[in-house]
Amino acid sequence: MHRRVIGLIAVIAVSLGAPAFAADLALSPRQATVLSEDAVGQPYWKLLSQCAGMFGAASNHYSATGESAKLDEVTRIGVAMLNAALDRLTTDRRIDRRAALTIAMGGVRVGRDQGATLWTGDTSGRRWLFMQSFCLDIADAHSKISAPG
Repeated sequence: MHRRVIGLIAVIAVSLGAPAFAADLALSPRQATVLSEDAVGQPYWKLLSQCAGMFGAASNHYSATGESAKLDEVTRIGVAMLNAALDRLTTDRRIDRRAALTIAMGGVRVGRDQGATLWTGDTSGRRWLFMQSFCLDIADAHSKISAPG
């Protein structure tokens, strides 16, 4: 099971159609954790948009199961990740928010589709916790490098 989740992270980290540009701020080895080391070199906007999609899939799951407290939490986190992805794109590429949204939605779709597969089978909760931790590590690393000052 652990290898499948690691494989899923690797697929997510490289499976977005929009190309990365030289100006895109990317996860560095220094910023990576054990969970995110396979994503080193990937642009933050890409990782954050895919994680937003993952949290969107979790939101769909919790909505279907009626777990409103978890639904509220994952929705809030997913929206924050999408906003961070859009902010990163507008800064890195000097484009407007509408253009950034067009680019980021590819990552959201990838993350949502991959995230939906996490909720099948007996170990779905464990797989979700692993991916949630991966995404929170990405968001934390991004917040540290994008904080003013």
